[in-house]
Amino acid sequence: FDVSVWEFFWPLITGAAVVVAKPDGHRDTAYLAELIERQRVSVMHFVPSMLRAFVEEPGLDRCTSLRRVVCSGEALPYDLVNRFFARLPQAKLANLYGPTEAAVDVTAWECVPRDPRGIVPIGRAVPNTQMHVLDARLQSAPVGVPGELYIGGVQVGMGYVNRPELTAERFVADPFNPGGRLYRTGDLGRWLEDGSIEYLGRIDDQVKIRGFRIELGEIQHVLSEQRGVKQAVVIAREDVPGSPRLVAYVVGDADHGVLRTALGRVLPEYMVPAAFVTMDAIPVTANGKLDRKALPAPARGGAAASGEAIQAPASDLESTLASIWAEVLRLDAVSATDNFFEVGGDSILSIQICAKARRHGILITPNQLFDYPTITELAPHARQAVATLAEQGPVTGETPLIPIQQWLLDQDLANPSQWNAAIMLEVPGRIDDLTFRRALLAVVSHHDALRLRYEQAGTGWKQRFDTPDATNLSFDTALVDHFGSVAADASIERHGTTLQTGFDLARGPVFGAVLFREREGEGARLLMAAHHLVLDGFSWRLIIEDLMLACEQIGRGESPALPAKTNSFRDWVEALTRHTRVISSSADERSWWMDEVSAAPALPVDHAGADNLESSTTVHTITLDDRATRALLHDVPGAYRAQMNDVLIAALGMALRDWVKRPALRIDMMGHGREPLGEDRDV
Repeated sequence: FDVSVWEFFWPLITGAAVVVAKPDGHRDTAYLAELIERQRVSVMHFVPSMLRAFVEEPGLDRCTSLRRVVCSGEALPYDLVNRFFARLPQAKLANLYGPTEAAVDVTAWECVPRDPRGIVPIGRAVPNTQMHVLDARLQSAPVGVPGELYIGGVQVGMGYVNRPELTAERFVADPFNPGGRLYRTGDLGRWLEDGSIEYLGRIDDQVKIRGFRIELGEIQHVLSEQRGVKQAVVIAREDVPGSPRLVAYVVGDADHGVLRTALGRVLPEYMVPAAFVTMDAIPVTANGKLDRKALPAPARGGAAASGEAIQAPASDLESTLASIWAEVLRLDAVSATDNFFEVGGDSILSIQICAKARRHGILITPNQLFDYPTITELAPHARQAVATLAEQGPVTGETPLIPIQQWLLDQDLANPSQWNAAIMLEVPGRIDDLTFRRALLAVVSHHDALRLRYEQAGTGWKQRFDTPDATNLSFDTALVDHFGSVAADASIERHGTTLQTGFDLARGPVFGAVLFREREGEGARLLMAAHHLVLDGFSWRLIIEDLMLACEQIGRGESPALPAKTNSFRDWVEALTRHTRVISSSADERSWWMDEVSAAPALPVDHAGADNLESSTTVHTITLDDRATRALLHDVPGAYRAQMNDVLIAALGMALRDWVKRPALRIDMMGHGREPLGEDRDV
């Protein structure tokens, strides 16, 4: 409806006629070309996905009356603009942007062929409109820095009828104009040097792969420029919970291996899609927009997914390793020459690989996976593992705190029970509530750390394992509107807050879940949360695996029977304690570390004693030029034999050293905590 407003009124105020196509005629490009020729149509409006189909119509050369085409509704790709001018050189092309909540269109851009910047801006604000690019604290983002788009001006709506919560969330006070209001779009954009804005996609579409925040549009643009690619879409898929990966969908005849190599030359390794899918056409909805749900899941595998030849394992050892990789990485097939990190592996998954290899009698280390990332390279360095059986029954009673737990409890937080991490999963709607509850209870019983309790005594904090029972789990269910709606998001946030504020370190629980179901439809999502003291990022993957296995077993009418336990948390604590004693027995080593720590000066601050909280942080943003960015992404790894993060940390250390005028300083960094201690332990 929104676009139809100006489509009706524009002809009336200019003395033109409106030509209405037949129902579903917009899908028939030959019919559209004939209609344009017959009715002498001079102006048309397209959604970009439909424009792409239209510019490939053979009869387009008959549309000589067409003088202007307007695009809106979704991002206008750079390659489509160039194709448009190649097929319709006599016509102009405008790119409009705007939401219904702000009277449709709020920016406009006159497109030009072959813009040297390689992008299509959404333009500048139309009259009586203010456009803002703001960060999470409603501060203006510098030129070139992404932020959320906010709209101000006379056309901003009053809000949503009978939806006060939604209105308050999306229509906010204008920090630059007392008494004014801004509409929060949920879109990402950035200022360009000429004062126009580049659209970067929806905030919801931003993804993180292996810890790196990725702009999918940048990958899409590079991919679309490759020879043999007519159209390309890149999305992040999480077909296996906890294992997101980039998938490229391509229309054309380009070889997948060639595309992977070409993208690797201009993009960082983590931005190269893990899989490529060739399609006859990119699916679109009835409105002509990209239909993400219709994009098929790719075959899971490195060489397999890229259409390359698979090199079979050369020995029983290589065959076992290939099976382990396929299981952990959720791949359909593994080539002996697949690079572990190129097919979805990371430092956390390397630990899982090593743990499963140990259960097959193969001893490898995460460091070896980094040094020898293919099965062919890794196999010669594997050793036979000594079989050990971990304690299988429930672990109960006291156990010492490990250093990081002691550190967290020593922070004297106002509400230590609330310090937790959460994860949201899409789950099969066919699994009933009772099955989820039984499966979660089985997981809590199996993973002893989810039953830890903490008490503060006169001598300090103590921790103990509670006995398995239903009080160790917080589980709730909720019905919501369709997922993705603001009302559903608000309900999820409300129930999530209740879950996360309901933990109790002394009495439990410290782990819980909320199952959300759509009122109409089969969609379901499971929100799980656990206190930081009992679960880390690596453990989430194990919890998810065991939860889904338990659900499958219960669904078949079986009692949950989870895989054999590895070494318990208490075993790890005891091993760590022994390791610490060995280090402490070396007076020289202990003295060296104490001297290093004491030599690190405190950073100078303007006002001492302020709360060190997220809410008290401020952000200062700088932008590196193209040359420096290219050096970091492409030149640094080869020149220094180090990753970009290593170089940035070194630069931070040098800058801080020059600032405090001291030769030593300390930078705290987070790790997975599963360091090899020289013992045959499976953690």
